[in-house]
Amino acid sequence: MQAQAFRPPIKILLFAANPNATERLRIDREFREIRFALRAEEQSGAVEIQQLSAGRPEDLQDALLRVRPHIVHFSGHGTASEELLLEESGGEARRVNKRAFAHLFEILRDRIRLVVLNACHSKPLAEAVGEHIEHAIGMEDVLTDGAAVDFAVALYKGIAFGKSVHDAFNIGRNALHLNGLDDADVPALFTRIAAEERPATISIAKSARSPVQVLFILDLNSDTPVARDEVEAHLPDQRSDRHVLFLSKYGARTVHRGIGVDFSGCANALARMVADVRIRLSSDGPPVRYYVAGRAALPVFTHLGMELSAWADVTLINQRKSLAWDVLSFQGQHAQEGDPFFKVVKGLDLDEPSEADGRVAVFISTGHVARRAEIHEFLRAHNSSIAGFIEVRAERSTLATLDAQNAALAMNELSRIFERLPNAFPRREGIALFVAGPAPLAFMAGRAITLHSIQDVWVPNYESGAYQFAAVLPWKGRARAQVSEGAHDELTRKRLLESLLERIHALQRTLRIEHLPPALTPDEAHRFLARLSAMRIDSELRGDDFELNIIEGSMVFGRGLIEALRVLPEADRVRVGQSLFLHELFHFDQNLRSATYHGVGRAGIALEEVDYWADAMTVATLAAWEIHRGGEAGKERAREITVAYVDAVLSGIEAFDRFEQGGRIESLYERRLRRYLTWHLQRGRAQSLMQAEQLWELLGKRLIVELAPLQGRLDERFDKVVDTPQENAEIFVVLGGKLMRSRFAAHAPSVILEAVRAFDRKVLGQAMRAVREQHSGLLVPWVR
Repeated sequence: MQAQAFRPPIKILLFAANPNATERLRIDREFREIRFALRAEEQSGAVEIQQLSAGRPEDLQDALLRVRPHIVHFSGHGTASEELLLEESGGEARRVNKRAFAHLFEILRDRIRLVVLNACHSKPLAEAVGEHIEHAIGMEDVLTDGAAVDFAVALYKGIAFGKSVHDAFNIGRNALHLNGLDDADVPALFTRIAAEERPATISIAKSARSPVQVLFILDLNSDTPVARDEVEAHLPDQRSDRHVLFLSKYGARTVHRGIGVDFSGCANALARMVADVRIRLSSDGPPVRYYVAGRAALPVFTHLGMELSAWADVTLINQRKSLAWDVLSFQGQHAQEGDPFFKVVKGLDLDEPSEADGRVAVFISTGHVARRAEIHEFLRAHNSSIAGFIEVRAERSTLATLDAQNAALAMNELSRIFERLPNAFPRREGIALFVAGPAPLAFMAGRAITLHSIQDVWVPNYESGAYQFAAVLPWKGRARAQVSEGAHDELTRKRLLESLLERIHALQRTLRIEHLPPALTPDEAHRFLARLSAMRIDSELRGDDFELNIIEGSMVFGRGLIEALRVLPEADRVRVGQSLFLHELFHFDQNLRSATYHGVGRAGIALEEVDYWADAMTVATLAAWEIHRGGEAGKERAREITVAYVDAVLSGIEAFDRFEQGGRIESLYERRLRRYLTWHLQRGRAQSLMQAEQLWELLGKRLIVELAPLQGRLDERFDKVVDTPQENAEIFVVLGGKLMRSRFAAHAPSVILEAVRAFDRKVLGQAMRAVREQHSGLLVPWVR
């Protein structure tokens, strides 16, 4: 009977128990590695992971009922007497015998198809569970921590990529062999094949000779939709099965006339769609033929071409403007010798490799001449120098048509061009790909790029007479930072947490009502101090997220947050952590009762307002506290101290964005931009502070700084993502209800926007000081 792949989304429950008085296991590391290995699948929605530690028997039962997983992974201890060690409420060991454990899965087997027991001596338990569940894996003996991680990561990677459990199990064992470990025979697989117990999945019979057909329809243009029946009329009738997938069903929004496309949302939807197919269709079934049709912006076709380039046999079905249909295949065809399709190829035939280290512009067209001025303007607006210009096009006199006779030839020529590019520009920072032509040309360009040597591709879209930024390929989604491993890193984080706790405890002991902003009433101030004094702070780091939670009078710092602070200059770390702590405490009075930092700046104007006042109250409180503690010397340093705490606010915002997006903010939300500009101007105002008594004059009125108008797009949540400033963009400032406007030749809007994306404080500081000087009477009235 044919083994079946898992149907997405695959739900995985990671369950751990490490009772007191048992050997300490590196379970956190094991779970982190599993999630890291599956990060792309988890981000695309193909895999959903739930994690539960310090597990009691009742917690396991509850999780099986609530999560209804397909896979249950247990990590912990087993015994030679065929028992698992779970936990009591106080952390002591509770022994669970084989019969009771197996009976639990007999009752709650529902959707569970695989149980993995990563515990020593768990083979008999796996065998017992395997009488009720399709697959169970247990350990013959003790598996070392490192081997357990290697096996689990390889196992789940295999499953995520559509392998059967048997094949994935062997991939896991092979990983141990490849790493030179002697533990490959420790894991044992038990399989109970019962067809009537399997959930419905895509069935592919091994004996089928006809291929499975998968049709991707990019249905993003609402004004000119593609008729499914017209597309299917061009597919071969002979098939074992056909699956039709619409990109809009995976979260991409349709648009009118291709205007205002949310390219980030489209890219995520496209990645989910492709991952869905790869997981659902077993690799050991009949061959799969992929077909692509539809109407969407050219970068979407480029992205799909790249996604399918390495492994898919693809045919493109395209309707021309004349309404004629072309069926273009790129697999298994050999280009005929003769006249090339692309008559013009400029910029590659260099006497010697270029020394330029900017971005290579690649323009590909069926006949249109490159708009070089607009291409240069696009690169300049995105702060990128040009290392070279490659122009590839057919005859200029008439636009060439891609059809079934020349598609393979054109594809072959594009592939050779992209193979030559890395040697011609070895020091390039990446390429920018500009396509002028039909959808098949954009698809072919993405398919032709050699990913092993070209890893950073900007793909703009031509819209409203200019190139607008669309995506960076290969698409990586949200590139969240990974928490570093190693004993030294963990020790550094622990010491940083200890320093932060020491500073917070000092706040709890010494903060007084006179340090709090006058905006608080006496009752509000007393309640705030009482809450601060009673707050319990966990001395252990919990989880890998950039988060800080307040629940029932206690606060927990995530490892991700401390890791983000760890990369800051040593003098700034504690101040930033202290500011984040107080910010969340003020949120509590603003009816935000718990907080994680995912989604900050995206929840509307209300949250933007709440965040501003939490920041302002935090800076005012901490600056007043430190000034007061310093006595006369503190008063003399009032300006320096205030600037330092404004810097702490900026560093906290930056730390989150670096954790989420790396060294550059590609997805910059308009609300996020306002927050950066507002606090950079506050920093410029704080630099002119004359005395401590002016602190609340600085922070007590609402300040808004905005760069407008800006070109952008709405994401899947209808929040605006900024692209580039319009030509007439300027800085608007509102303080206490009064409006100010600024525009400086030395600080072009595009330069300011790029400085925010690149965390360039020097440029932003210069720009905001210029704004301060222009409107000094309103912005710094204490300076006469």
